[in-house]
Amino acid sequence: MISFALVERQSQLCLFEFLYRTYSQGMFQIAYGILHDVQHAEDMVAETYIRVAKNINRIAEIPADKHRSYLKNDYSKYLYRLLPEYT
Repeated sequence: MISFALVERQSQLCLFEFLYRTYSQGMFQIAYGILHDVQHAEDMVAETYIRVAKNINRIAEIPADKHRSYLKNDYSKYLYRLLPEYT
């Protein structure tokens, strides 16, 4: 995944991997439920995780118990902004 290349420090990489393993499947399910197309849903999740990688410093500053809420709020909005590109 290209997003790994955007993460510089090992601690950030661990956080990125955790967030990906924990939330990517749910994000895929949401995107697939909207688009009904596996490839487009995978693309939307990949775009989202590129954004996560670019913002990993900010995410790392958020308390761990708030990561889910942060991703849900910020990246669900991002997914909906991407939606016109895939429909």
